[in-house]
Amino acid sequence: MRTANTYLFTLAKNKCIDIIRRKYIKKRIYTQLSYADNYIDPTPSIDLKSITAELHDIIESLPPKQKEYITLRYLDDISIEKIIRERKDINRNTLRNTLKQASDKIRKELKNRGITIGWN
Repeated sequence: MRTANTYLFTLAKNKCIDIIRRKYIKKRIYTQLSYADNYIDPTPSIDLKSITAELHDIIESLPPKQKEYITLRYLDDISIEKIIRERKDINRNTLRNTLKQASDKIRKELKNRGITIGWN
């Protein structure tokens, strides 16, 4: 019983650390972007509005389930576990496979449109 309690405590602690770390990183990036006049970016300038528009266009062209899951996971920032809890009709592996397929399609389409980002 003591091992189970220790495991659960460690699991909860690590989840809290992940959430705090994610919020800290988002805040740091926002701060850097809000003081953009003081921030010199060594990468070539890119038009974020056009890339965002292209990305939304690509997401709109995905099959319905892929579009729904990509939107929930990445645009609405909902964890896989929470999606599974709220939607009883999907298996964890099915969700992960669908997200992977959608991500691969998005990367491929971005590359076809001449948009290359570090992970292409």
